Amino acid sequence: MAAPNPEQQLEQLAGVLSSDAPPRVYCVNGAARWFRDRALDLIRGSFGGDREVVELDGAEARGKDADLAEFLMDLRTSNLFGASKLLLLRNAESWLREHGKLLSATFDKLASGNVLVLDVTRIDGRTAIAKTLKKNSAWFEFRQLYEKPFDASRPPQTGELAQWVRARASERGMHLSPDTAWFIVQVSGTDPAVLDGELDRLAPVCAGETVDPERLRPLLTIAFGSSQFELVDAILVGDLRAALRSLVAMYRQGLRDRDGKSIDATAVFPMVSSWLVSSLANLIEARAAVDAGEPERAVVQRYGGFFKGRFAQQLARHDRASLERIHAASVRAERRLRLTGEEPEILLERLLSETLLVGRRAIGGHGVGASVR
Repeated sequence: MAAPNPEQQLEQLAGVLSSDAPPRVYCVNGAARWFRDRALDLIRGSFGGDREVVELDGAEARGKDADLAEFLMDLRTSNLFGASKLLLLRNAESWLREHGKLLSATFDKLASGNVLVLDVTRIDGRTAIAKTLKKNSAWFEFRQLYEKPFDASRPPQTGELAQWVRARASERGMHLSPDTAWFIVQVSGTDPAVLDGELDRLAPVCAGETVDPERLRPLLTIAFGSSQFELVDAILVGDLRAALRSLVAMYRQGLRDRDGKSIDATAVFPMVSSWLVSSLANLIEARAAVDAGEPERAVVQRYGGFFKGRFAQQLARHDRASLERIHAASVRAERRLRLTGEEPEILLERLLSETLLVGRRAIGGHGVGASVR
């Protein structure tokens, strides 16, 4: 059985901490580090500032090498002035594997007022220590938010992660549509810490607004200074200056993936090529539908994705022939990459020339439909 939504676990923890007889042992576990940190903050905050807090990290040398007898003594005794203590062992996986039996024998011997908190990323529920913890502690499991809904027929905008982004944005005074929340997830990644930080950054700019993806597009900087999206947009609207600026930015400023990790510059060409081909495929299908007599507004709704206004401009600009010329230029660029030793950046510059310069003039049969050498 899946663990409850982590936000529900936080609410339940807050209720337990405010009860008349809160537990003395807590196990905070699960893969969602951001939610576990919030849970630990709640526990610390409820403990009070006049009592002693002792923290060890099982992943660090001091935590690994901590004297077991001293740790158990801390659990069983108050401090010299009689105040109670909160003992928090973070990243406790290996520590529990090594000392779990001795620790579990101490649960019922905690000194009055002392509290033990174990922070664990993953614990096998079949082990003896896990069964003992579930029986003798307040057990809170914080799984990752689900990116997609259980019902595959429902759109991802209805999934837990997008709904969580909407709720966190609302707390900051921003009103996001489901499409906008999902767009933030697609650009910034699935890590709640990254998403929450991005909302913190956006709030001073967008507070009080009903925000759509078009509004956020130039503001979401978690990925890179420019992107394949901006470059392809510039190609499809015929803006050579914007296309060159975007290309230079991607190679000079570097790229980051949706989780904020650096991407090698060799990824620029395939990212641009893939997005250009995907965009062209949508536009070609949409153009065929319009040419067949479908209302343009309905076609834009079906194929336009997040940026229907931008898609409508691109669709209005191109006929079937011009879209196929750009596609042919993209195919030639891919072929040159495979068959020549030319730098990918130079090949992309040539692609811009063929789609935005020669394609305009089409002089003497040397336009974008010319043969490839």
